[in-house]
Amino acid sequence: MTKIFKGELRRYQVDTIEFMKHKPAIFIGHDMGLGKTAICLYYCELTKEQNPSKILILCPSAVINTWIEEIEKWTKSSYVVIDGSPKQRRELWQKNVYYYITNYEKLRIDMEIFNRKWGIIIADEVTKLKSMNSQLTRQASKLKAFKRIALSGFPIHNSPIDLYSIINFFVFPYYFGRYQTFRDKYIETELVEMGDKTFYQVVGYKNLDDLKKRISPFFIRKTKQEVLPELPPLIFETLSVDMTENQKQIYDTIMSNINQDEPELNLLTALKLLSNHPSLLKNTEGNTLKQYADMVINFKSNKLDILLEFIEENQNNKIVIFSQYTKMLDEIAIELTKRNIGFSSVRGDNSKEENNHNIQHFKEQSICQVLLSSDSGAFGINLQEASIIIHYDLPFNPAIYRQRIDRLYRMGQTKGVVCINLITNSTIEHRVLQILLNKINIIDQIVEGSSEKDFTKQIFETIHNA
Repeated sequence: MTKIFKGELRRYQVDTIEFMKHKPAIFIGHDMGLGKTAICLYYCELTKEQNPSKILILCPSAVINTWIEEIEKWTKSSYVVIDGSPKQRRELWQKNVYYYITNYEKLRIDMEIFNRKWGIIIADEVTKLKSMNSQLTRQASKLKAFKRIALSGFPIHNSPIDLYSIINFFVFPYYFGRYQTFRDKYIETELVEMGDKTFYQVVGYKNLDDLKKRISPFFIRKTKQEVLPELPPLIFETLSVDMTENQKQIYDTIMSNINQDEPELNLLTALKLLSNHPSLLKNTEGNTLKQYADMVINFKSNKLDILLEFIEENQNNKIVIFSQYTKMLDEIAIELTKRNIGFSSVRGDNSKEENNHNIQHFKEQSICQVLLSSDSGAFGINLQEASIIIHYDLPFNPAIYRQRIDRLYRMGQTKGVVCINLITNSTIEHRVLQILLNKINIIDQIVEGSSEKDFTKQIFETIHNA
């Protein structure tokens, strides 16, 4: 095996490969940064000696380069990336190679993907298939393969319903049967009438020990704490600041207009924007929040001030700052420029080439202290060079929160990592943090306590009950 795989695996990776043998489908849920790609490639190279059937790798576009690098690093096998015009893609599908790499979108447009029975199909970041009603998920169930391998560092994003979709439509098609059967067994619902429409609303979950047992024959998960005792510590801190008087006045006005029973998403967004920086209200498009934007007379943000103070006090450390809002990243960039603090940025509205260049600049140049990142921009990147991560604002989805951390805290990290939550006091942020951490604890038990809509309502309930 050493002749065809150019590397050694850790004990837990070898154990995972043993678990994979003699099973038609596998779901590997190891933490990000634990080498799931290397595990899959080792397994594929192992099976190549016995049965050289072709391998299909489905993944988001952002991680195609990672697969290329790993194949070249660990194997001597041939591969092709399926991309380009329809004519070019048809020709590429006909190539005689071992690995065929493409993004999930090809499930919608390339019939060639369904015209053969693959030896192994690997679905990386398989939570792309977590929506059971999407065309993408339905198409995935039509794929033919001797073996299916699903990969995700965070197997549940929102609720156990994610598992139903991923397993029932990709890992083991129709394993759980009809959704109604799954719902009746594992989901607490209530019938809700709204006008002339009636629907089931999720209110909780049940029989989760049974659900865990049902997936245990093909689901395996390892955490960093379990298998990498040599990893340096991960430390969490929360820095809290007060609102300015003008912020508080606007915040109270928005709160007075909220219907607690049916909170409006745009008002939730307004509270989050205002907690970040009052200028973000001014920059919103449309007239929905105009009445609140017109109230802004002071463009000071104590949260931004404490961030800049922290950066200046930690000039010997590489720092990654995450925000959901690119306009907030713009505000931070303006202030860093004023202070001659070197920075790069990765964001969804940059080109792929620009993001790659900026990441390398951050990693290699000592004068570049800060990386400003949106969640979409950071997808699939590794940032072990940094030792501090700052959540300028908190995402609703606990999977995104954990994914941010895993960009730094992964195999290869040699420094202790400090994770900082910036919170504006007496605002929605404080409650979101509490609920977010509670949800992460629940997900760690392979369950999540509420759907996205329920989460929004829960935020408002805790605000009003404070």
